[in-house]
Amino acid sequence: MWLSGRGDEGESNRPATNSPGIPVDSNRFNCLVENGGLVIERRLLQSPIKPGRSGISSDLLLMGGPQVGVLLALRGRDIGNGFRINQCHRMVDGPHIRQCYPLCPKSPKDLGQHPVERFSARYLIDRHARRRKVVGGMEQSELLAVIERAGQDESSELNLANQGIDHLPPEIGNLSHLSELDLIDNSLTTLPVEIGDLHNLTGLHLSHNRYLAVLPREVFNLASLRELSLPGHDTAVPPEISNLANLKELYIGHGPLKALPPEIGDLPNLSVLNVFATFLEKLPPEIGNLRNLERLGLWNIGFTPVPALPPEISGLSNLIDLFIWGNKLTNLPPEVGDLGKLTELSLIGNMLTSLPAEIGRLKKLEKLHIAGNNFTVLPTDIGGLTSLKKLVLVNTPVRELPAEIGNLAELEELDIHSLPLETLPAEIGDLANLQKLNIGGVPLKNLPAEIGKLSKLTKLTIRKADHQRLRTYIKQLPNLETLDFWPDPLRPTAN
Repeated sequence: MWLSGRGDEGESNRPATNSPGIPVDSNRFNCLVENGGLVIERRLLQSPIKPGRSGISSDLLLMGGPQVGVLLALRGRDIGNGFRINQCHRMVDGPHIRQCYPLCPKSPKDLGQHPVERFSARYLIDRHARRRKVVGGMEQSELLAVIERAGQDESSELNLANQGIDHLPPEIGNLSHLSELDLIDNSLTTLPVEIGDLHNLTGLHLSHNRYLAVLPREVFNLASLRELSLPGHDTAVPPEISNLANLKELYIGHGPLKALPPEIGDLPNLSVLNVFATFLEKLPPEIGNLRNLERLGLWNIGFTPVPALPPEISGLSNLIDLFIWGNKLTNLPPEVGDLGKLTELSLIGNMLTSLPAEIGRLKKLEKLHIAGNNFTVLPTDIGGLTSLKKLVLVNTPVRELPAEIGNLAELEELDIHSLPLETLPAEIGDLANLQKLNIGGVPLKNLPAEIGKLSKLTKLTIRKADHQRLRTYIKQLPNLETLDFWPDPLRPTAN
């Protein structure tokens, strides 16, 4: 059996942060861990952050849940699996990181993929980054040369992302063989109407152009488009978007967008819709017309207190994945129970005050992630999730687990760390297929004897204080390979 300990080595060298929502008087990285729902496995830390204005000079590997909460933030730095840190406006100051912000998508293309449950964040920041930093932007002469060469080579793809481009010349329309054009993360203010001459274009990526508020109507006449990313401005998502009948993936983000046009419901082939880092107030009812939508992601959106998800969401009969991260969402409509094909539901960093009982009707749901919400009661209907394989419920003031949790016969992983639970239901012993159990940071008064019935358990994470009590049951867990100790909360010492 492999055993690991945390917090046994004296003073922590984890970096401090001034992250929103985290008090300065508890300004340590373990505060990020607790509030973001992350799990930091010390054995994976190859070296600590080293001082330097250029950023982090050494590898740092973090393992954690799919939390939208604060992480080490350096603007634009890749952390793997389709995400990067955005909106950090200050340099690294010694071992300290100033001003951390929520996780944002690295690029719209990556958002179409499944965010994994445990992502690795590897920072390699040096002058030879994959995308070179352009000071002052690419010169027009250089850009024209690139376009000319692409035309000569009859290139099908042109990547001009992150080049500081503020003006795209009309010669772009000469690239008749082009099928993919990436203009993400530039300083564009307009696009030439000649972009409408790219009749073979199937992918156009325009997000992270904060000054690109209006697009030429010719963009919405590109009938071959299958994938489109737009900057987050109301005027950048006009009613004419309904002309793109073949569109399969749509990404809208980073801007002051407040509303989506009703015509967004007229995209019959749309399978992926992601809206991120906007001020969207609510989804239009017409969203329910997207019968072929399989993935819906709402990331870091300033929803107003009005019901943001309309009842018409029940019309998304083919939805497989629903991700709602870092929003001001206070409730889910009961119609969410009508999403009969849903296999993954992720509710991270919202303001939910309750879960609808109808959630128990999601018979195909395999993964449920809940972190950083406000409700105190888990509905008993949770026992109806008979296909559930993974349940993550952390950093939410739930004080009691219902006995019905024992009905989750297919459950393989249960992570309820950092909940204010004092007891676990005896029915936890009925989880015959459970392989991983994390009850670290849970102030249990006792461990139920039924924990010894978890014969398939291979990894168990508990508070260090519970180690002695666990000894009674260790011999009853024949497949246990890893016992991980979670440190008890630090308490002030008397002077």
